[in-house]
Amino acid sequence: MRVTTTSSPHSPLPHSSLVIKYSPQQKNPRSSVQSASDQRKLPMPQEKITPQVFQRLVDLAAFDLSPEEGEYLRRELNNQLVSIEVLESIPIDAEVKAAAHGVPYPPERSPALRADEWVMDPNREDILAQAPEMEDGYIVVPDISQEELE
Repeated sequence: MRVTTTSSPHSPLPHSSLVIKYSPQQKNPRSSVQSASDQRKLPMPQEKITPQVFQRLVDLAAFDLSPEEGEYLRRELNNQLVSIEVLESIPIDAEVKAAAHGVPYPPERSPALRADEWVMDPNREDILAQAPEMEDGYIVVPDISQEELE
C-alpha cells in the first residue's frame, strides 16, 4: 500500500488530495517495492460525510461557502476519514508503547518555564476604541437567543 499526496491547480482552495494505491499480490506493504504499473486505486468506500451532513456542519459553523468550495471541502473531509481508516488498519505489535506525549525532553535540555504574570497591553485604549459599543470598560456584544443557535 502506498499513500501519496498531490496538488491540483484546478481546486477552488489550496489542498492536497489523497491517493491510495495497492497491489493485490503484495501481502506486506513493507516486504517489497512495486512498480507503478502494478498499483491500482482502492475502491472509494461509501462517503461518511454526505452532502446533507456537510450542509448541517456548514450551517452550524456559519460558513459562507460557494457550492464549489463546499463540495471540495466535503470531498477532502471524506478523504481524511479514508486516511484515518488506512492508518487504523496498520498492524502494530502489542508490545509497542503508545507515544501519547511525543518526544520527552530531559529538564536539562528544556527551557525554564516563565512566570505566568498578567501584563496590561500598552495599546489597550487603541484596541478598545475599535469596539462599536462600550459600557463600564467592557465591550458590549449583542444578546444571542437560544432559538438563533438552533
